[in-house]
Amino acid sequence: MRNQPKNHLLMRNFYRQILWMTAVVLLSVPALAQNKLQTPTEFFGFKPGTDRQLFTYEKLIDYFKLLDENSNRLKLIKIGTSPMGKPMYVAMISNAQNITNLDKLKKINKQLALNPNLTTTQRAQMMKEGKVFIYATLSMHSSEVGPTQASPLIAYELITTKNPQIRSWLDKTVYMMVPNHNPDGMDMVVRNYLKYRGTKYEGASLPGVYNKY
Repeated sequence: MRNQPKNHLLMRNFYRQILWMTAVVLLSVPALAQNKLQTPTEFFGFKPGTDRQLFTYEKLIDYFKLLDENSNRLKLIKIGTSPMGKPMYVAMISNAQNITNLDKLKKINKQLALNPNLTTTQRAQMMKEGKVFIYATLSMHSSEVGPTQASPLIAYELITTKNPQIRSWLDKTVYMMVPNHNPDGMDMVVRNYLKYRGTKYEGASLPGVYNKY
């Protein structure tokens, strides 16, 4: 019985250590996930933008899905399908808190844009709480491959950067990136180029005329 206070103290210290270790593990999860992110070069096997190297639309979206799964600073949202049935996405990029509060921020943005009945006070409060949304659609024209091929580099840099200026921009904005605006045309151009790469036809325009309708 004399050892009961001592045993109680030991058990209390034990539980404190367990709670502390649990907290450390939970706080480390986002950092560990961030560290597991593959760079674009690691994922594609070449640095996007390298001469004579192109990735397909499917491979591009696979990479953005990887970023979505392993970063709390990017959310990939399906926005529809292309004329030939390819899924199309927008990548929402910001700081972790803004991504968590994305639905709220979208509602604020919608109210500011479309509700003419807001009072001056309401509008001021929403402007204080809201964020600026920046929308970019890349490579609308299929032969303009540069923007889409650069998109993995842009996304990776924005979600992993330690640059305080860039991070301050992301605190105030939500960058909406459509990695490719024309997935049907992109794959036609890319597959045609890869098919004839290394031959005398390399660099030739896509043969034939295309229009879904």
